Amino acid sequence: SRIVDAWDPATAQVQSRLHIVDEAQRVKDVFPPPELPFDDGDVVPKLLHKGRYQTTVTSGLAFERSTLDTIMPIPEADFRQGADGYLATLAPLYGQVQSIEECVGAYRIHGANHSVFGEKLAERAR
Repeated sequence: SRIVDAWDPATAQVQSRLHIVDEAQRVKDVFPPPELPFDDGDVVPKLLHKGRYQTTVTSGLAFERSTLDTIMPIPEADFRQGADGYLATLAPLYGQVQSIEECVGAYRIHGANHSVFGEKLAERAR
């Protein structure tokens, strides 16, 4: 798989773009859009300076098991929504971020999406 191929011993997280699909699985767009390059490698300096780096949603993330063993469990009270932010913020502290520029998954937009992110994706897809 592309994700396994992107892995090396220093990797804590692999991220990839996603097809945005509707309820009928029709591809509507790509997230993040190709014009937004991923940040990869050692993203900690950017994370510390800006509080974030260019990544994606949970469906486009894969994590090293030992990294998850260290940062889990996610504090439920604080991250009932946005758990991907918790993971994507802490994982780079334990290794490199590798990026796959092509889509290797999908994010489905539907009426039950429970995030502001989902709403913004839906607007973009329209």
